[in-house]
Amino acid sequence: ISGRPDEEHLSALAEAVVSELDALAVVDWTHKEDVQREMRRQVKRELRMRGVPDDRLDAIASALLDLARVRFVQ
Repeated sequence: ISGRPDEEHLSALAEAVVSELDALAVVDWTHKEDVQREMRRQVKRELRMRGVPDDRLDAIASALLDLARVRFVQ
C-alpha cells in the first residue's frame, strides 16, 4: 500500500478479505490444503488490487490465513 492508507481504505480491504475467506470456508477447511491454497490465492489477488507491494503479499496473506484459522473455525 503506497503511502499511508486511511481508515476507510483499510476497512474496505478488511471487508473484502473477510468476504473472500468466508465464501471459500467449508467444513474442516483448516485441514484442506487445496481450500487454503485457493484462499491464499484470492487474498493475494485482493491485496494486489488494493496496491499492496508484491514483496509483501506472501507475508500478509499468510498472516491473514493464520488469523482466519483462529477466527473462522467451524
